[in-house]
Amino acid sequence: MAPRMTNDPYSLRHQAQRSASDADQVEFSALRNGSSLADSGIYDERMAGAMDDYEVPDGLDHAPWQDEDLKNDSAVGLVHEEIERRRDTMGAAYPFRVRGATLDYVPNGGLLYEFLLAICNAETITSGRYVRLPRLFERLSARLVAAYLGDRTRFLHTGAPREEDVGRSFRQAMLTLAEATSEWQWGPDEDLPEEPANGDSGCDFVVWPAPPDGRPIGQLFFLGQCACGNDWDTKFNDLTLKRLSKWFNPLSVVDPVRCFATPHHVTDSMLREASREAGYVFDRARLASIAHRSPDGTLETHVQEEMRALVDLVVGT
Repeated sequence: MAPRMTNDPYSLRHQAQRSASDADQVEFSALRNGSSLADSGIYDERMAGAMDDYEVPDGLDHAPWQDEDLKNDSAVGLVHEEIERRRDTMGAAYPFRVRGATLDYVPNGGLLYEFLLAICNAETITSGRYVRLPRLFERLSARLVAAYLGDRTRFLHTGAPREEDVGRSFRQAMLTLAEATSEWQWGPDEDLPEEPANGDSGCDFVVWPAPPDGRPIGQLFFLGQCACGNDWDTKFNDLTLKRLSKWFNPLSVVDPVRCFATPHHVTDSMLREASREAGYVFDRARLASIAHRSPDGTLETHVQEEMRALVDLVVGT
């Protein structure tokens, strides 16, 4: 018996993310060249012969040799739908214009979307100057989540490597957080070493709104996990309260809220799953929308200059 075909959003979430990656290629080509065609997003898959996952409509009277064209049409259609979804979701924060089958790059005065797109299209994020991509992303994510929560919100970047004034070790960073908040008292379980082996225990940043009455008791903390690589959808549980709490006595009075930041677009069909597993999701659409709506000066001049340099680095390769 043939397997039953399903078309519910959960079952199709990985295929939707595949179309999102194809849409990224179209956008990146438009960023590099000024404009791009929607079918440029499936070029790599055609060259690799990886089109079998796309469906050929049933009931059509066609020759077998037409299957490849029909699969291409299906793939291009899904890419176009994803691009239109981004345009409709983001509005003026989306720096591209859809013109039929063509996508035009139309800068909107910001640079955050282009920077996030560059991360997802970089040849590497783990060596050379490219390591600045994920490092800057962590710091930008902390700043933008704080902007989203209001102007009385503070943040601390805790992921490795850290700034010297925060603390080179995770323990030192958490002592800095404890001093700033009067919570997060360091106190590892008796069987643990002095430091987590992975350098940050999965916590890349902490964001907390200032209490309205100034009393530092029972504050609400947002703990951020960042994932920039193509395996981002395997990182949903890299940060857990259970894993983190064993280093503190106590952790915080109110249970923190986990959040997950990624420069990738999380499609609607994947967003529910990601939110269930990782907490509040800040993907490219949400981060770029926050940046677009934030007051001037939210991202300092030197940060914007570094974003520009890194976009130029990726686009120029």
